[in-house]
Amino acid sequence: MHGGAESAPHEQPADRRRHREPRGDHRGPHPRPAASRAAGPLRLGAARPAGARGAPALSRRRPAHPGRIVSLLSIEHVSKRYRRGSREYVALRDVSLATERDELIAVLGARKSGRSTLMRIAAGLERPDEGAVRFEGVALSAATGVLGHRICFCHASFSPMHGERVLDHAAAPLLAQRLSLRVARRRAESALERAAVGQCTSMRPDELNGAERVRVALARALATEPRLLVVDDPTAGVGSLESDGILRLLRSLADDSVAVLMCTDDAMSISGAHRAFSLDAGVLRGEAQAPPAEVVPLRPRAAAGPGAHLQ
Repeated sequence: MHGGAESAPHEQPADRRRHREPRGDHRGPHPRPAASRAAGPLRLGAARPAGARGAPALSRRRPAHPGRIVSLLSIEHVSKRYRRGSREYVALRDVSLATERDELIAVLGARKSGRSTLMRIAAGLERPDEGAVRFEGVALSAATGVLGHRICFCHASFSPMHGERVLDHAAAPLLAQRLSLRVARRRAESALERAAVGQCTSMRPDELNGAERVRVALARALATEPRLLVVDDPTAGVGSLESDGILRLLRSLADDSVAVLMCTDDAMSISGAHRAFSLDAGVLRGEAQAPPAEVVPLRPRAAAGPGAHLQ
């Protein structure tokens, strides 16, 4: 204590509290936008052209003020290369993309377009060779307690232990976080119900069909209560009717404040996204559009008559 601290022992701390300046600590969550993105109409956004640096939409610095809104996930000028023998393959070329809160973003790309690499880098499973990835303004490489908690990667191709129940499979990440078995199972049951597979809790994973496997994989990720869900090809190997239900689930998660970043090779799967981008040869090409539904005209049967029916 300094100066008059001894003569006024009860006034000095209160005075300091009144005049203390706010600290610039950005480790905590940032305020959410006043208006939800889910309230507006669906829209498809445009990405920056490859190589166009200096775009104002992405910040290279942590926010100067704790109250400033920053993107939930910011991918900035990311490039990734792989070497196989004497050859080098470029998976991503100067990709920049921002994911906001309450938003479903879809990346459309063919096989070997770099879409799965982009998802793994966004989830922190791989590091880019160039560029940066930030979560709530903090470099993902330096963030603690984010991977597997606030950001969760989901892939439907899981390989559970033989004989393991679906409930145990969904609760496994929580047990790894040292939660009690009772709490882990309760949260896993809630997540399975949220993913519309609550009836599968006592089944073995090898008894599930394709759509149920995807939903269980999503429930396993949701049980960790993430703020961002990164999903690699959620409709692969799933029929069109089941795919629609899975995509509606992902959209509802975004509407309920769990941001979703997904990739797909099916153009019809981007129709419910808030924003969609195409990825080609590692370059984010910009706006992607879902194709219009095909309209098949009804044809009368060859033998027309009073009792004839339309085909």
